[in-house]
Amino acid sequence: MLPRMLGSGASGGTATVNSRRLSAPYFKSPRHYKIKFYTGNSENNNIFKIKKSVMTSMQVNHDPEGIVAFHADGYPVHTSLTLQFKEIEFVTSGDAVDSRLNTAVDTLVSNQAQSSRPIATGTLNQTAEEYTTGRLAEFAATGDASRGF
Repeated sequence: MLPRMLGSGASGGTATVNSRRLSAPYFKSPRHYKIKFYTGNSENNNIFKIKKSVMTSMQVNHDPEGIVAFHADGYPVHTSLTLQFKEIEFVTSGDAVDSRLNTAVDTLVSNQAQSSRPIATGTLNQTAEEYTTGRLAEFAATGDASRGF
């Protein structure tokens, strides 16, 4: 993407080129985008979240199928638009995981530390780690922690 130039107040905020130099050689920061997924008119909370991002690439292709064709009014028949973004904020564990799951994991760790009884009641060939991983996956899918970990 082309950078935006920081211009002087006299030029209306745009940079101008005179002879061989830029008259305002300062760059503005890239535009920031907040990307969200929607279902109908409401935000879809069942899909991952994207942090504040900047656009790194944009491609427009008017012949994605190898044949250029235009309508009578001059508009292309088929257009493919590809946008690439890069997140500029760090994703932390608190952002990436539902708070109910964090609470369940904290409870599990606390119970394991205090308990002397075996934690696995699964199959005989299953390790405690495999059992815990399976229970956490089940909790993430259903939100039901009634059977414990």
